[in-house]
Amino acid sequence: MAAAALWLGHTLAILMLLPWPAVAGAAEVISRPHVLHDELGPGTVFEGIRLRGAVELKPVDLDGVGLAGLSALAWDADEGLLYALSDRGRIFHLRPRIEDGMLEAVDGLRGFHLRNANGRYIPRYLADSEGMVALHADNGVRGDTRLIISFEQTPRLMVFRPDGGWAAGYALPTSLKLVDNYSHPNRALEAVAYIPGMGPITGPERPFWNEAGEGVRLYDLQGNYRRYPLSPDIDASLVAMEYVAGQGLLILERSFVSPFHPLRIRLRHTQLPDHADGSILAVEEVALLDSHRGWNIDNFEGLTHHGNGRWFMVSDDNERGLQKTLLVYFELLARPASGAP
Repeated sequence: MAAAALWLGHTLAILMLLPWPAVAGAAEVISRPHVLHDELGPGTVFEGIRLRGAVELKPVDLDGVGLAGLSALAWDADEGLLYALSDRGRIFHLRPRIEDGMLEAVDGLRGFHLRNANGRYIPRYLADSEGMVALHADNGVRGDTRLIISFEQTPRLMVFRPDGGWAAGYALPTSLKLVDNYSHPNRALEAVAYIPGMGPITGPERPFWNEAGEGVRLYDLQGNYRRYPLSPDIDASLVAMEYVAGQGLLILERSFVSPFHPLRIRLRHTQLPDHADGSILAVEEVALLDSHRGWNIDNFEGLTHHGNGRWFMVSDDNERGLQKTLLVYFELLARPASGAP
């Protein structure tokens, strides 16, 4: 088993360093302005964040691939690209237009389908892609970015090139491979982050079916885990997380039950202890966006760090006409500040 693991590690390292073909695309503005709050405009400080603009992404086709159902984001500093992942196994290359520190618009460049090792499109029943994090995306080298993507329904953790081509796969701990452990197949590996020296960590949307109230297990690939305590909101769910060196883990939570209850989006922060012993993580509340308190929000599921304390967040429109794909830009403040309700 040790030899197999060593072989897998060497193979993964080689595949991840192979260049992916650069493809140029004509830029097209695919956004319109969005008023995120009825009273709080761009530049306003609210709780632990500063608002830096929001846009609605239009349901366009990029290279014949429909932009909808976005569930994850990853920023590529070397390419100046924002990658957006849909839960139907599609990936999009976007270029945000940032002016004076504010998000003004978004250009749509390319669209791709995720493909398997044989180069074929991943079939729908295997393509419920939910979480994403970029590797080698800020090393000053162009063309070597790789994307770790997590999946629901059939839980997996795989590595792709930004053009959707398969690069490698990870072996999951047994507890994560068994879909019957999850509260529902559609609440499997919702989020993934990468920690230097530790590797990927991943977790489901909700606790395992027999562990309600005990926190969501955040696993590394050695099978060690820490428990993340969800907020007390009804149907609170872990939908995205990203690690920033020296700053810890920023986590995105969503809670939505029905049109009669508020849609709540929470940003929360935690530090990961050195030892993963199943203990409960200490969590700091950063900001709560509540649809019953003036926030014009939607089903946010994707999060990525842009640099210098600034972040992007995207919503999944579930491919329904009454919902919107919103891209929000915000700054994480060093200390929480009081804001409007």
